[in-house]
Amino acid sequence: MAKPKPKRLRLEADPRWPAFIERYAFNLYAFAVEACLMEVTPQQQDLFNESSVYGCRVSVSSGHGTGKTRSFGVICLWHLLCYLNSNTYVTAPKLKTVREGVWKEITTMLAEIRKGPHAWIADYVVIQAEKVYVVGNSATWYVTTRTAPRGSPENLAGTHGDYLLWLADEASGIPDENFGVIGGALTDERNRFIMASQPTRSTGFFWETHHGQSIYRGGPWVPLVFNSEESPIVSLKFIKEKRQQYGGTDEAEYQIKVKGMFPTNLSKYLLSGAMLERAIAAASPILPGEDWGHVIVVDVAAGVGRDKTVATHLRVTGKGDRMANERRRKVEVVDVPIYSSTEDWTPLAVKLRDYAMQFPNVTIVIDTNAMGIQFMRRLEELQMGSMIIQGVQWGVRPHSNENRKRFINQRAQCTVHATEAIKDNVVKLAPKYKRDLIDQGSRLPYSFDELGRYKIASKESMAADGLSSPDLFDTICMAFLEDVNYVACTEETSVAKSSRAEAALSKANDLFADVA
Repeated sequence: MAKPKPKRLRLEADPRWPAFIERYAFNLYAFAVEACLMEVTPQQQDLFNESSVYGCRVSVSSGHGTGKTRSFGVICLWHLLCYLNSNTYVTAPKLKTVREGVWKEITTMLAEIRKGPHAWIADYVVIQAEKVYVVGNSATWYVTTRTAPRGSPENLAGTHGDYLLWLADEASGIPDENFGVIGGALTDERNRFIMASQPTRSTGFFWETHHGQSIYRGGPWVPLVFNSEESPIVSLKFIKEKRQQYGGTDEAEYQIKVKGMFPTNLSKYLLSGAMLERAIAAASPILPGEDWGHVIVVDVAAGVGRDKTVATHLRVTGKGDRMANERRRKVEVVDVPIYSSTEDWTPLAVKLRDYAMQFPNVTIVIDTNAMGIQFMRRLEELQMGSMIIQGVQWGVRPHSNENRKRFINQRAQCTVHATEAIKDNVVKLAPKYKRDLIDQGSRLPYSFDELGRYKIASKESMAADGLSSPDLFDTICMAFLEDVNYVACTEETSVAKSSRAEAALSKANDLFADVA
């Protein structure tokens, strides 16, 4: 008969645990260094020291790569292992953020504990998809996730306990009403609340913890700033790249994502009228000898009365943004051949085809959302010569990983890249419809989401604010879409030449069909 397995000790009965508690319960920094074998930065040490205190309220405004998420993973394990029947709740605007961030760091740090002098305590920890708990106490002693959709903060209710810790990640994007529910649960003097985020909004509860509710203004919150420029784990190469990518240290995006500071110059709009005036008066940025191609961008009216169908003809060169050797794009607006409120697309499609046939290898780009798909099909029926017709949907996610980190969708990607190009003096705008162009381009609202990604206001929200539909400016922006390319004029293929010749011959035959 097999011998029964020896009964496993519970953590609270392990004779090693009292000394562990005495050493680390109020010394989170020592726990990180000695138990987790972590090389702690000065910024992380400040966070750990402030978080060690009963009843702490700590708010971290952080730039890129400062170790904020790893710190959260360490704090979760510390609170779990140092306090009997403790409960830790991790919240964020989306649970995916927690699973891919904090949960990953909990797993990594537990593996480090197994390598150190307190490897024994790791055997008491069980990690599941949405819960980390102490063996034998899954219902009472744990770390778990909680979130609530906007308008339903009650989903966060019911979290009371002696040793209760709330951690809020990407806190700038969490609805303010959720913080009210969380705060209502922190009724014991031992309860802690720690949050961190990029400072993407100059309003809301997270912003208040660094301003009116900070300890420096008589409030309860200790505000910490994790500036990437000051972090020893962020390379100088990375800082230089971000200065170039974001357009300098004074730009709002750089202040938010690198300096970890609420921007001092966050404007409601992306461009000023003066910047657009300068681009209209500028010379062409396309230099002699550079390969360039013809692109015509079409934004089709949605049929709601305030929109226009616009076709803008541009000369385009380059393949990348301001970080690329051949930046995308240098652009010269040649003409705006269509600017119409009519909802009869057939004559507009014919007009566009006839205009495009004047140029070799024209790429015609059409936003196929709403009515655009019907317009594109009509143009394809009328197609002649070497026209390249491309449908795009700028409401979808960007293609490249780098752009997915900066922009919520392709509309934001191309709009921001277009405005960056205008600021960098590599766009020549045409004076045609100048008043509308400046009005639209200088009144384009934007914001950042909880991940620090650009969002451009929808046309519906702009209409509600009395702003005109940016149809003309949108066509210029769409030339900067990732997947919009062109055929250089010097690269006209033999097939294209043959196609153009056939089209010309067909047109001549039609003209002389009645001649005897």
